[in-house]
This record gives sequence, structure tokens and C-alpha cells, in this order.
Amino acid sequence: MGVYIYRFFNDFLLDEPTPEQIATFGPDAEMRAWLDAVLQRRENGTITPTEQQGLAEYERIQHIILLFKIGDLPYLNSMT
Repeated sequence: MGVYIYRFFNDFLLDEPTPEQIATFGPDAEMRAWLDAVLQRRENGTITPTEQQGLAEYERIQHIILLFKIGDLPYLNSMT
């Protein structure tokens, strides 16, 4: 899922989203289903190392998305 997450985010950025699209950006249905399942396994203590790594990648991307949403990426803002 890690590669899928990066590809999903990369494709979104390549489409040059509007501020409104950035504000409403979130995981698609497939990613939400995966996330729900992995979070449940983590809660139950049955998460695999691969799933844990994918979850960490998802959290990194979510942090970047949050920075985009609040406009706190000055090096990107200066490029426009």
C-alpha cells in the first residue's frame, strides 16, 4: 500500500489542485478500507511489520497533506 499512497498523492499534485481541492483532499475508498483494517489489526496486536511500515508511510503523507491544507509550505508557496 505504501507505493499506492505515494502514487495517489503524487497524481493529485500533478493535477495542480485548486485550494478547494486541497482542502477536501483525502483517502479514496480503497485506502480508507485498508486503513480501517490495519488500524483494527494494530489495536488487536495482529499488525504485520509490512502493514506497520505502510501505516507509517500513510502517516507521513497525511502530515504533508496537513501542511498543504494549512498553507505551511513556504518553499512551495514561493514557487508560484
